[in-house]
Order: sequence, then structure tokens, then C-alpha cells
Amino acid sequence: MCLLTIGCVWALFVVWMFLTLAGIAEFAWTLSGILYWVGMLIGPVALIVGSGLVLSRYPGMSGAILVAIACLILTSFALYNSVVGMQQKPLQAPPTYSFYAMMLIVMLLADIAGLRVVRQRLRSPATMH
Repeated sequence: MCLLTIGCVWALFVVWMFLTLAGIAEFAWTLSGILYWVGMLIGPVALIVGSGLVLSRYPGMSGAILVAIACLILTSFALYNSVVGMQQKPLQAPPTYSFYAMMLIVMLLADIAGLRVVRQRLRSPATMH
């Protein structure tokens, strides 16, 4: 349930980011722009679908694999944005460290939950079908 919630919040964050930037920059509907934003939604959708499959007791490893891939994407997204966001340039206001700390804590919790899901699926005999 935790992973499903994180996936939904992550998807809402990406959609909010798109709507904000599209409103400011007057988004042009080009193929590269559409592919960029669809690519940004791959991680959240994989986390939502994977955790949904795991919660529905779907036999097989597909849900656990999607969760593992999504957690890897979330980890790289959170680490990259934290490192880039915490670098302060001259005459720039200090970044909000609490936001980045919260993002890293959520990332760590998602990684722990994803690891537990994968381990549980590897141990369960239902995955042998």
C-alpha cells in the first residue's frame, strides 16, 4: 500500500510539474516534448501498476519486477535532483533542504518496501507457475 501511495504522489508531482511548466513556457506539442513527459511518467506508472499487481496477489514476478524497476528509477530521480538542487550558486537563495530531505526519506522507504516485495515474491512458491 505504501508503494501504491508513493507512486500516486509521484505521478501527481510529475503532472503538476508538467502543468506548471506548460503554463509558463506555453508548451508546444512536439514529438520530443510529448516523449519527454511520457518518459517522466514511466516510473510512477510502473510503481502503481507493479504494486497493484502485487496487492492483487497476481501470480508471477511481473509485479515485483515492475516495483524493482520503479524503485530504481525513483532512487536515481531523487538522488540526481537532490544533488543538483542542493548546489547553491552565487547570489541565489539557499535551497529548501527540508524538501530534499523529505524526498530522500521517501525514496529510502520506497526502496525498503520494494526490496521486501521482491524478497517475498522470490520466496513464495506461487511464483513458480
